[in-house]
Amino acid sequence: MSREGYTEKERDKALQMYSEFGNDGLINISQELGRSINSVRAKLVKEGVYAAPEKKLNQRKYGPSKKEIIRELGDLGLAPDGLDGTTKQGLNNIKTLIEELKGV
Repeated sequence: MSREGYTEKERDKALQMYSEFGNDGLINISQELGRSINSVRAKLVKEGVYAAPEKKLNQRKYGPSKKEIIRELGDLGLAPDGLDGTTKQGLNNIKTLIEELKGV
């Protein structure tokens, strides 16, 4: 069962609070209006004022991925076929060895 649409007063209050608090205030706005966060977000989107937060990029803690290392090995002239089961450390060791042999 859905509630009635936003009244003009609720709309104005949501817009005023959003301009003051931004995305961090969605919880406060929803509590103030007695609406769900999703409802408030949808209303703000409909009004054209909601700005989705930027997604954080996945920061690699442990260097390049296996796929990236295999691609680099291909760039060094090694056919990467059959290396899928090799560990990341093993791939790094192979890459280092090839770089040393080639003087890269």
